[in-house]
Amino acid sequence: MTRDELLGLARGRFDPVSAARLRDHVGGCDSCTARLERIDAGEPARSVGRYVLLAEVGRGGMGRVYRAFDPQLERTVAVKLLPTTDRSAESNQGLLAEARLMAKLTHPNLVTVYDSGEDEGVVFIAMEYVTGQNLGEWLRKPQSLQDVVRAFREAGHGLLAAHRAGLVHRDFKPANVMMQRGVAKVGDFGLATLVTRAQGEIAGTDYYMAPEQLRGEADARSDQYAFGRSLAEALEVQRKVHRRKVEAGWLEKIIERTTAKDPQARFPSMVQVLQALEHDPAARRRRLLSRSAVVLSLGLAVVAVLAARWQTRASCSGGDERMAATWTTAARQATEAQLATALQPDAVRAQLEAMDAWAASWRQLKERVCLATRVRGEQSDELFSLKTLCLDRQFAHFATVVGRPGDVEASTLLAAIAELPRVADCDDGEALIAAQGGESPEERAAAAPIREQLEHSVALYSLGQDVAADAVVTEALRMARATSVKAVLPEVLYLSGQSLLAKGETKEARAQLEEAFNLAAAARQDSVAASIATELLPL
Repeated sequence: MTRDELLGLARGRFDPVSAARLRDHVGGCDSCTARLERIDAGEPARSVGRYVLLAEVGRGGMGRVYRAFDPQLERTVAVKLLPTTDRSAESNQGLLAEARLMAKLTHPNLVTVYDSGEDEGVVFIAMEYVTGQNLGEWLRKPQSLQDVVRAFREAGHGLLAAHRAGLVHRDFKPANVMMQRGVAKVGDFGLATLVTRAQGEIAGTDYYMAPEQLRGEADARSDQYAFGRSLAEALEVQRKVHRRKVEAGWLEKIIERTTAKDPQARFPSMVQVLQALEHDPAARRRRLLSRSAVVLSLGLAVVAVLAARWQTRASCSGGDERMAATWTTAARQATEAQLATALQPDAVRAQLEAMDAWAASWRQLKERVCLATRVRGEQSDELFSLKTLCLDRQFAHFATVVGRPGDVEASTLLAAIAELPRVADCDDGEALIAAQGGESPEERAAAAPIREQLEHSVALYSLGQDVAADAVVTEALRMARATSVKAVLPEVLYLSGQSLLAKGETKEARAQLEEAFNLAAAARQDSVAASIATELLPL
């Protein structure tokens, strides 16, 4: 069987008779079975629309969900492929119209829908990729009553925002609420409705469905009923987890009203539900007690903090010394002399000023990142670590370029200066978090020397010193295979594979790139995996 036939079978593109015939063939063909399993798991070259599918992360009656990469906007997304049925083209357009309506809705407590479309008969919806547990999983561990109420308030705000836009969820439940870094985000908003409406079925999950929804009628008050059932379930689960009674009489009253059989007996809207959830009597008592404690401790704390910050401020100027030891007067003069062999004095001066500006920007950001965490407390230790390691990698690149001006032609040196990394990239916390692939601080520290080696090799390639660069990559590959940090090996293999491709060693390059893709997808390095996939497509 051809690859297109296997892809078509995996995506459900064939009519039942043709699909049965092809499955019979696959059943007697070991090679075809292996290829089909690989396709089903998400092979490197598979894409839908502009999205590169990296790995399947969930499936159910509402379709399959893949972690994917959007190369246009360079971000990880979740792509849901709606189940292929006998829907007409008109039905597909209806699904896409409603998906576009959801894409207009943006709220911090809703999983955002970015895009939707149709690719060879497959309807897909691209959404925000949310990491973490769903609310149901989160509730299976002991949580304070205050944290449970907070999570439901956040989910309630997401529902309210959708209701105000004229949308009804119809399948609200803990499994459809994601907890991303402690923030509740309602997901799958309306997607169940989109599919089941096209199939003429009633949408929802029986346990959470209001009586009127079971009759095929649903509105915002039906979501309120599901919200109440979910809150009741949360309290029951927490009682079992804590193995004691959770006192929450005020919540029981809210649950009783939200789950009334008669929609008219429920709260008028989610506005009133949220107002009721704000009136936690225990929270009011805690606020009163905490005010006196804050006043008492504030004076002592201020003295201690000021002393610590004064000491730390002095330690944040280490970047100046490091840069001064690298971008020395001698290094600047050597760079100037080499550039002068091919450029006019004004052009040489402009390049030196650009180098000075890069060094100054690096020093300033290095100090600012340190002060933001160590002195002002405005930035987390996590961001401090990510930004500092990024700056260290960039410094390795810069030091390589300024350390070898006499070894290369002026034109090559000029090109290498133009390819210096952007210092501002190390201040983009959101991008750094997305790219780090869930590494722990210890793993990042262990991988740092290898990544600095990679940056060193990239600079050598930009200087045209391929032999020296290849040697550095070979050593980095040895170090990467020896370490337990999974995320760094695909980065080294990717660079090594590109080098092999440039030398025309296609077979060896493909083997390394395929290994790199599989490892990157497993480590959730989505931008790396997508870049590798684009290299593999023409091979």
